[in-house]
Amino acid sequence: MASVRVEGLRKAYRANPAVRGVGFSVEDGEFFCLLGPPGAGKTTILRIIAGLERPDEGEIYLGEELVNQVPPAERDVAMVFEDLALYPHMTAYDNLAHPLHLHKVPPAVIDKTVREVAKMLHISHLLDRRPDTFSGGERRRVAVGRALVRRPRVLLLDQPFTDLDAWLRQEMTGELKRLQWETGQTMIYATHDFEEAVTMADRIMVLNLGEAEQLGSAEEVYERPASVFVGGLVGSPSMNLIPCQVERDDGAMVLSRKALGLRILVPHLPESVPRDLLLGIRPEHLGVKRGEGAVPSGSASLAATVDIVQPLGDEQIIDLRLKDGTVVKMVAPSHLELAPDDEVVVEFALQAVSLFEAESGRRIEAALVGEPTEGKKEG
Repeated sequence: MASVRVEGLRKAYRANPAVRGVGFSVEDGEFFCLLGPPGAGKTTILRIIAGLERPDEGEIYLGEELVNQVPPAERDVAMVFEDLALYPHMTAYDNLAHPLHLHKVPPAVIDKTVREVAKMLHISHLLDRRPDTFSGGERRRVAVGRALVRRPRVLLLDQPFTDLDAWLRQEMTGELKRLQWETGQTMIYATHDFEEAVTMADRIMVLNLGEAEQLGSAEEVYERPASVFVGGLVGSPSMNLIPCQVERDDGAMVLSRKALGLRILVPHLPESVPRDLLLGIRPEHLGVKRGEGAVPSGSASLAATVDIVQPLGDEQIIDLRLKDGTVVKMVAPSHLELAPDDEVVVEFALQAVSLFEAESGRRIEAALVGEPTEGKKEG
């Protein structure tokens, strides 16, 4: 196995930038994920690491070796593509054995290795069958096995489970994580599905239009998104965003939304912060109550009307319409009885809030403390 280091990577196709100065490192034996929507640059980065594309700028290291000029066949990197590309005229056994034949591995070693990998991936029963008889999940297991069979230094996976049903995709991601843990294989996995990323990855790089938005653990990316883009991409439903303004009140910095009667003291807000901000709060961090009452210390509250209730087994997604028409989503337990047009009070803890610049979308580091005061008039 090997570590991977990418520095200052740039690639454009006919003057259209696909990757814009991306850099990251992957440790030996790490499960690293590239997360982003279509067009974010994920596939291009994988193809450059594999040697299938040449970067316009930047360097790629496998271990301590600079491999920019090393041909793909000599990099010892395997890649599983979205379309899988199994050989249709070959059995699963022959598909798995093919990379070993190319490397002139002795027949006895090939047979032993193929059967070990097949057992590990639970596809031993497929070895004498051809791909046109496989299910979607079986095809993916064989494709992963073909990449793993020669134990490459790095395994690259480009959205291999995209078109699978949800339950099968969940099964396959669990199998892949187990396999990576058992083998210690260095893996770089590209996906647009945040659930795949947070379920499997040791670390995640979020990409947007060829640029890196954030790099960190699943918890860091989820709890402290570096931008509005990350907050919207990571999470389902995505992060709620409420426009606010920064005001001064007797020398204090206050976050305000007049139409909602919201005022929050922000004592540690940077002086240079722009006036227009976005208050971000995850749906699962919202709670509701009926009627007026004291707001818990360190929390804020807003009047709302229940709009839509979507039951999802042991939980439900509830759309809440605020006074100014803004709709926020809340994830709540199924036993919470709410119906459309119910009048409620939405509460959230200030420590769960993220703040972003409205124009740039970038995160602002600020601790929200103190109790809100509703309806206080301007001085």
